Amino acid sequence: MRDDIWETINLTADALFALGDKATAERCTLRNELIVQLLSIEPTLYRLSSLSKYTSQLAEDEFSVLYLDAVVTTLETYNGEKARFYTWFSRRMVYLLKSHLAKKWLDSSGDERMGASLSSLDQTFGDDDSHALGDLIADPTAHTAFESTDEELSLLVSLVAMPGLVLRFYECRPAKQATPELLHFFKLFYTESVTTVVREFAGSVRIQQELARHERDLFSAMNTLFLDFFMALPVRTVTALAAAKLKCNGQLFGTAPSHPKYGQEVKLPLEQLVYITFFQQLEGRSVSKALISKNQKRYVAALSELLASPA
Repeated sequence: MRDDIWETINLTADALFALGDKATAERCTLRNELIVQLLSIEPTLYRLSSLSKYTSQLAEDEFSVLYLDAVVTTLETYNGEKARFYTWFSRRMVYLLKSHLAKKWLDSSGDERMGASLSSLDQTFGDDDSHALGDLIADPTAHTAFESTDEELSLLVSLVAMPGLVLRFYECRPAKQATPELLHFFKLFYTESVTTVVREFAGSVRIQQELARHERDLFSAMNTLFLDFFMALPVRTVTALAAAKLKCNGQLFGTAPSHPKYGQEVKLPLEQLVYITFFQQLEGRSVSKALISKNQKRYVAALSELLASPA
């Protein structure tokens, strides 16, 4: 989309903001003019190639509802002293797109989620790469609120997608890399990842509710033997995982009662000694810290690739 179109919209918005909040005929005229300008470019934005990873997943009427929401809320909150109108509107628009698609993802069935992948959220509204939506910042207060919600939605979508890293392991990795040993490590790291997030966000009702809805997928990809190894009690629900304690050092490592950490609960993220002890006690073999670190890097790389893969 040409920058001169957005500049015209910016100038109209600037003139409207300069008039203040007092209802006048001039302000009404400018507001209506701005709305007409924004609505006139809606079809262009829907077909914009740089937004296709969003819009390809939306019917045109779905996009229209979100677009109208962005227009109305931007007009209500716009502050010309803190950002240009384009920045403010773009920030709101991408937030609505991400939220809507995240909710559709979360509401989909397990099979649909496993067959899909996540889109990159760093899209643009124009042909100029300087207009990256992921980098646009409007009102600092509004930005904080948007980021909090975006982070929450991103977290939920990521957690719902993460089982695919294990359950689709052989399908998604080159044959030479898709070894049973690597899958074993991935399940261990995945178990720790889910445990960490569930416990860190135990106070978020929304996250706990959504995780509870998808706990079958989450737990199916875990190594529950490993989970039972470091948790004080067996847990098989999100609610129990959020509330239960981890074993103390004495229970896990067999340290002497005189050891200063004997009665202290094991902390997340898990130290490598937890993995080493698990392999020794339950599998009867030794693994090195170097091997654990190497496979952790592979896990992080694979997870990043999964969450960033285009739809």
